[in-house]
Amino acid sequence: MQRSRGYVVNVSGGPAITSITRSPDGIPTISADSITDLAHGQGTATATDRSQQLIADHRRLCAASGEPLDRLVGRVGLRLSARRCFERATPAARDFCAAYADGVNGILARVPDTSRWEPWDPIGMMLLSHLLFGAFPETLWRETVRATLGPEFLTAFSHEPAVSAGSNAWFIPSSWSSTGRPILCADPHRLLEPPGPYHQMRLRAPGINVDGLAFPGFPGVPHFGQTPTCAWVITNAMADSQPLVRLTGQAAAPDLPIVAWDGRGNPLGLGWSAQVTGDGGLQTSMDLLGAADTRNIIGAYSHWVDPVNDVLAADRSGRGVRFTAGRVLRLNSEKRAGPLSLHEFRQAGWERFPVRVLEAPEAAANERKPEEARLGYSYCPDQRARRIRELLRKHGSAPITPEAAASIAMDTYDEELHGLVGRLCNTSRQTPSSRSFHRYLSDWDGYFASDSVDAAAVAAWRHALVDLLCELPILKRLQTGSKNLRTLCDPLFEPWLNPRVRVGLSLPSILTSHALFGFDVRAITHRAAELAAQRFGGETWGQLHGLGGDTQTILAAGSLPGVTDRCLRVPVARVLWDIGNPNGSSWVVPERGQEPLWERGESIPVRHYERSYVNA
Repeated sequence: MQRSRGYVVNVSGGPAITSITRSPDGIPTISADSITDLAHGQGTATATDRSQQLIADHRRLCAASGEPLDRLVGRVGLRLSARRCFERATPAARDFCAAYADGVNGILARVPDTSRWEPWDPIGMMLLSHLLFGAFPETLWRETVRATLGPEFLTAFSHEPAVSAGSNAWFIPSSWSSTGRPILCADPHRLLEPPGPYHQMRLRAPGINVDGLAFPGFPGVPHFGQTPTCAWVITNAMADSQPLVRLTGQAAAPDLPIVAWDGRGNPLGLGWSAQVTGDGGLQTSMDLLGAADTRNIIGAYSHWVDPVNDVLAADRSGRGVRFTAGRVLRLNSEKRAGPLSLHEFRQAGWERFPVRVLEAPEAAANERKPEEARLGYSYCPDQRARRIRELLRKHGSAPITPEAAASIAMDTYDEELHGLVGRLCNTSRQTPSSRSFHRYLSDWDGYFASDSVDAAAVAAWRHALVDLLCELPILKRLQTGSKNLRTLCDPLFEPWLNPRVRVGLSLPSILTSHALFGFDVRAITHRAAELAAQRFGGETWGQLHGLGGDTQTILAAGSLPGVTDRCLRVPVARVLWDIGNPNGSSWVVPERGQEPLWERGESIPVRHYERSYVNA
């Protein structure tokens, strides 16, 4: 297919003709006469833009990539699960999915040595992208902590995993907005793996006029989208939709694939809700394309299973809502700490989620919501959500402009770490060798700005703290306990079971729980300052990290404290939906030549081309 700036391509999509129009920035608009032809065109455009990504992921789905993930994909039976989901879908949803696969095949057939997509493979691609996004590797880690240190230590290590958190979303009601319309913003964060997990798309068909971020390999825009009258964004709800089930004695569960073993060698089956229910999200993705208001959005997400999402939505009437979408077993938090018995798993029903109507600014940031705390075990601290609300309310009676709303995504203040540094790094126990270094710590304003030397010094102190904590006898025991479990599990789980990684991610809670761990917190923090003073070279945070922000700032550009300061998790997209006025909406991704804008926190209008470029 021709690649140029601003062109129209006609592709065969059955009896109708589908046009793919590209704006000067290369973002495709797919126009068709039916939703099925639209899916075909979306598959065509995706395979054109992301052929290598689709080929690589499809090989993983077929357990043929030669990577460690192949073993888990084969053990779980991901492609077979996708077929079951496909067969249980409605005829319209099956046509929707199969048309997308046909569109992909039409492009990839030109690439040598690529296998043909089956009609259900788009579902498999969605399952593949979220197989390790859920909670079951976290359950393995908690089993290590429980067996090695005791259950009383679980809370100290309940920090969220680096791979599935860091996203933010916020809502501004029309009464607070300078436009007189609601505004939705979001910036999903994921591991830095170009090309990114989202593909900017514009989808047009009778009754369908949607802009959004699509998953390469799956039809529709199930996570972030806008129509002329409503919009939706999501964050990870951090719910446990992947419980592990201990299969002991005569317990047999062919529907629960064995993914790991506990410390006693008992097999652990995966009770993933997507596999248990046989629902791959097709109906939700289809229904969202025709959404006209928040009631339609709520109805569309009523079919959603996994990953469990925290949804913010709004429409041009001014109505804003927040609700959880997905399937989670009805259990208390204590039950979620470890594997379930087969009886517990079979007897648990599904949770039901209320819809909350929003009257004031709202923020979602992977935090534990009090009314739904039982849904999971490991959540993010609530400081990002609180910080977003604080920044919104700082405007007081002044209306919030779209520009001000979008700028929140670039905030780099870490309230929790700033407080810890202030409390623990006072000047009363300085040594001559650390006195000048202590000045960096005392001068730090709490912001992980890319040009901040003080922030880089704090990171050096944090790294030294992890070094010292990992040498404590009680935490050294985790090395042995984790090693024992790792010998029974796939090496794929190493990032979740590595004690040093977990100590670094849980550093604030470990320092707060110092009495439980049996160390002198002031002595160890001052010893860390002495070590950091010897190592620190006066770099800026941007030189060490790559950009501003850190794990618990709104710009949640996460690293692994104590392992590396390099940024591993980034905002893979940013969107601002101006509800009821799509021409006022904007978005950006760190690709397609948008990288400079992305780095500066700027974006491009979603529909700027429609004001300057005539769709042929």
